[in-house]
This record gives sequence, structure tokens and C-alpha cells, in this order.
Amino acid sequence: MLNSVPFYEDRVNIIRILSALAYNNNANVYGWILSTKCKEWETPEREYLSDRASKTLKFRLNYENGIMLGNYNKYPKVQKYHSIDEAIKLFKNGFENVKVMHTGASISVIAKSPKFDVEALKAAIEFEFNLPYSDGTTMGLVDEAKESFAIRLNKRELR
Repeated sequence: MLNSVPFYEDRVNIIRILSALAYNNNANVYGWILSTKCKEWETPEREYLSDRASKTLKFRLNYENGIMLGNYNKYPKVQKYHSIDEAIKLFKNGFENVKVMHTGASISVIAKSPKFDVEALKAAIEFEFNLPYSDGTTMGLVDEAKESFAIRLNKRELR
């Protein structure tokens, strides 16, 4: 999922929510993200592309390293390709111990020792649970999400 989130701060919100979900049980989080070593990132402009890749035009965007826009004619999507350093930095937003390994075209992540920051979690919940739909309405689930996390974490200050 993190590969399809176009902005860094939005990916940080997701990591903070994952950290909160792992916090009470001190659970590990295992992640898998696309790497900048991926063939699609390293060679988007080559003449030879796979059959699948040749059906869509892809090009790099320059607002952040590792961002590519693809399939924009029918179902536009942004893909984020991560370096090892970016993967560590991202997961350190929610975990004390982050181990990463290149595994082919991807990066495997093991995130341990979840961190808990009430204000950061509140901000992440307020953003993620109030995302707009295409018609302009929003999810409107911020209060319910805060209540659920408060119960799960036994943290009244989330309410």
C-alpha cells in the first residue's frame, strides 16, 4: 500500500497508525515496498519494455525522489519506489528498531519496538479518517476512530 501513496507525510501517517496498532502487544510489523533497484524504476524510458509495461506510458515526477506516474490515460496512479535510506527513515516515524533488506526489486522491512506519540497519532487519525471522496464528501469517521484507538490503547487523551 505504501507504494501507492503519493506524498511522504501521508505515508508517515500510515506508519504512525500501524505503530499504534502494534503498540500494546509490542508486535513487529513486516513490510514490503518497491525499491529504486526495481527494473521499472531504473529503466522506464528504455525501448524494450515488458508486454505489461508497454501498454502504459510511465514517467518520473520530480517533487520527490522515486515517484513515477503511470497508466494516466485510464486509471492514473502514482508509484513510490524507495531507497534503503528512505525505507528506514519512513519506518523510524513509528518504530525504534527498523531492519531492511533488498529482496530483488523490493525492500523487506521488519519494524520492532513501536513508538507511541499521542499528538502524532491524533493528527494521523484526523487526516486518514477524514479523506475526501470524489464527490467532495468525507469519510467523517475521525471521532469513531479516535474512540476505537483510545479503547485499544487505553489512552483517554486520544478522545
